[in-house]
Amino acid sequence: MGFWYGTELKALELEHRIDLITGVPLHKEKERIRGYNQANHLAKGLSEALKIPLDTEILKRNTFTESQTRRSSRFGRFKNIEGVFTVNDRSKVEGKRIALVDDVLTTGATLEVAGAALLESGCSEIYIITIASAY
Repeated sequence: MGFWYGTELKALELEHRIDLITGVPLHKEKERIRGYNQANHLAKGLSEALKIPLDTEILKRNTFTESQTRRSSRFGRFKNIEGVFTVNDRSKVEGKRIALVDDVLTTGATLEVAGAALLESGCSEIYIITIASAY
């Protein structure tokens, strides 16, 4: 699906505007339970189609959080996800224009908090790419 979406996005010439693609990380325990990270699968396909480097290790989710789908309010979603992401290696994000990929955009809380961690570590621009929106 990520590769197909990437071919659809080629007309936007993102390869000239984005230096790196990464997926929103799952906590290692949640990924072990699920068996995969859906955002990383999408990011991999986008990377292949757009010929933009992929790095799924630059962001880390430090805290195992309750699923955002169980939270109805925007405030509750932000409180649930607040401060859970860190950047593993600042040198990999400094000055970079990074596409942050997730499967579904609902309130934007997860993407906003993950994006803030990248920006605080020196990333120059964030592009948000999702396959679906709840709106």
